[in-house]
Amino acid sequence: MVENTTEFDADMVAALDAMLQIYGVKPFGVIEAETLNTALVEKPDMVVMDVRTPEELAEKGVVDTGDVELVAIPLQEIIAQMSEWPAADAEIIIYCGSGHRSTMALTIMGILGYDTLSSLKGGFGAWVDAGYPVMEYAVP
Repeated sequence: MVENTTEFDADMVAALDAMLQIYGVKPFGVIEAETLNTALVEKPDMVVMDVRTPEELAEKGVVDTGDVELVAIPLQEIIAQMSEWPAADAEIIIYCGSGHRSTMALTIMGILGYDTLSSLKGGFGAWVDAGYPVMEYAVP
């Protein structure tokens, strides 16, 4: 098992925060796998968004969201598929494989007016490592 030990450069984080403030983007949150697992039961109106590739979805599956809506839009198609985005007032949890692509998706969505966004810390890998349920995904 590989642990997610990503360390962030404090200067880069500060620079990114300053850039986002220039564009009026509110800071977004990070959610741990344990917290997401609880939220999937307690917050049925939230939306979970997977920004991995269709190949990753087919090969590895997706977070088992139960009754919570799951939206899958690859990061490389995030702008082209804006019509598939959840409502701007929805609480949205975004994840990818490790957390990098979801952060990019959060930034894009934040610039375009979404403000109740969080990224799954460590992404799908952290979810799997924590032993939480995964389900198969039939790529359309």
